[in-house]
Amino acid sequence: MPGSNLNPGGYIELYDPMFGIRSDDGTLPPDSALAKWDKLMLEASYTAGCYLNSPLAYKQQLIAAGFTDVTQVALVWPTNTWPKNKMLKTIGRSACFLYRHLEPLWQKGPVLLCHLFIDDK
Repeated sequence: MPGSNLNPGGYIELYDPMFGIRSDDGTLPPDSALAKWDKLMLEASYTAGCYLNSPLAYKQQLIAAGFTDVTQVALVWPTNTWPKNKMLKTIGRSACFLYRHLEPLWQKGPVLLCHLFIDDK
């Protein structure tokens, strides 16, 4: 029985935000500074051993552990207040607040973890 703390017929629910800057309307070019930063942060997470994209593996890991009827739902997390939908606009506002407070870590993450040098030209 997967999960020694689950009763037969029980279920497990995981929630884990996944790092990665995406554009749902195709306006983020792959060669943009933001896309390059995104790639550096993911590489830095690999170096540190804390994979920022680990949720990609959860479904297969649960199946391998013996869980059945595994489903995966990906939700959008806006990073600004641009969405027209009121709930998504609120999420975006909260994300902006969070990002501003984490900015120093994000600026130095690739440099500290991957020993990369960001050219400031």
